[in-house]
Amino acid sequence: SEYTVCFAIKFSELGAAREDRVPSLGRIAQNDEHEPCRLQAILALLQSRDPEAHEPLLNALADPSSRVRESAAYALAADCWARREVVPRMIQRLGTESDSIVTAAILSTLATLGGDESFAALRKFLTTDPRAEVRAAAAYGLQHDSTAAAALRDALTQEKDEAVRLAIGESLKALGIAFLVPPCMNKEYR
Repeated sequence: SEYTVCFAIKFSELGAAREDRVPSLGRIAQNDEHEPCRLQAILALLQSRDPEAHEPLLNALADPSSRVRESAAYALAADCWARREVVPRMIQRLGTESDSIVTAAILSTLATLGGDESFAALRKFLTTDPRAEVRAAAAYGLQHDSTAAAALRDALTQEKDEAVRLAIGESLKALGIAFLVPPCMNKEYR
C-alpha cells in the first residue's frame, strides 16, 4: 500500500542503523500524521524484539487513534518487554481509557503478563466496569490467575449479561472449577 511505502521511506530517512531502529520507529509511532504509518511502526517495534521497544509502545497507548492504542496494547503482551515497567503504566492507562475495545486489549495484555497487580486490575474491572465487553475481557483474563475462582464465582452470581456469564464460566472451566450451570447458559457447559 502507499502507506507501507511511506513508512519504508520515513524509516530509512530517520536512520535504520541497529542502534537507531527503536528510537526511529518510536518517532514514527508517536509523530506520524498517518494512522497506517503509526500502525506499521508499532508492528515493526513488536517484530524488533528489542527490550527498549516497550517505551514507544507504552507512549502509543495515548495515541488519538483507538486502532493504534489497541495495537500497542496487544504488542506489549510480547514476553520480551520489561514487565516491571509495563504493568503499572498499563494499569494507569486503564483509568483514562474510554474505548471499550482498547480497554479489553489492555486487560488481555495484563492477563498475559500476569502478577498480582495485573490480576487485581482484572478483578476490579470484572465487577465495576459498566461495559459488558470489558467485564467479559476481565473474566477471560482471570483464567490465568489460579487464585481467581472465588472472585469469578461471586461475579457469576451478580452478573446479568449472558456473554459475561459465559466468559466467567469459561474461566472457571479453565481453572478446573466445577460449578452448577444455570439453564440459560450455553449447552456446551452442560
